[in-house]
Amino acid sequence: MKIKDKVLELHNQGFSINQIEEKTGFTKKQIGAVYSKQKGLLCNRYDLLNIKNDLIQLIVSSLLGDGSFTKPHKEASKLSIAHSVKQKELIEFKLSILKKYNLDGQLCYNKIYNNRYKKGYVEEYRFKSKSHPIFKIIRDLFYINNKKIVSKNFIRLLDYQGLALFYMDDGNVTNHSFQLNVQSFDEKSKNIIRAKLRQFGIKTTIHKQGQIYILSESRDLFINIIKPYILPSMKYKLYPYRVLYKPGEFRGRPEVENPEPS
Repeated sequence: MKIKDKVLELHNQGFSINQIEEKTGFTKKQIGAVYSKQKGLLCNRYDLLNIKNDLIQLIVSSLLGDGSFTKPHKEASKLSIAHSVKQKELIEFKLSILKKYNLDGQLCYNKIYNNRYKKGYVEEYRFKSKSHPIFKIIRDLFYINNKKIVSKNFIRLLDYQGLALFYMDDGNVTNHSFQLNVQSFDEKSKNIIRAKLRQFGIKTTIHKQGQIYILSESRDLFINIIKPYILPSMKYKLYPYRVLYKPGEFRGRPEVENPEPS
């Protein structure tokens, strides 16, 4: 069996580069030469990522929300995510996605003291993923002067699952609808996000404070789109303050199928 065939066979069985080296006696240089010729394959000590939609949506929604990528060290970077303690289920869900790809890190509890907080402190869970070149590639594409931006090529990957993750991460209910807290983005990035929402049929406007506001006429469609992906502990985010829906009852447009990313 050729080196290429053996390496890919063992990789497809779930073995890492180090394990393939031990099993075959091939050098890392030989294994890396195979990897470097395969789509999505990254050499040296990093494993091939057979990227599926769950990881794509996690990365896209993290860039839109509160996630960030650490400054690169050599050829790799890390994905950093933090949530309040009441969003523990959400951060554990994100960690479970990374775990499928052997990219998960240690979940840590932090208590941060500051007088600007009502209680004098805030409690959070935080993790940094394992270091990997895929995160550096994404960071290089979507950071300018260490600041996140949104591009059309990036936002086209967002689907309904990613929108739900984005909303759970950085959205909230209002009196009559919902908003996405994108104040840190420039106007061009905000308009790119709004254009993607229009593709889903969702009409929006921008508040003076910089949030993207879901118009009330699109409220029910927005609910129908994200509801299948909302985690149990986050379902409180489905009900605007002054709109009294009974569970399972939604006015407006009918359920729609989840589209393939455009």
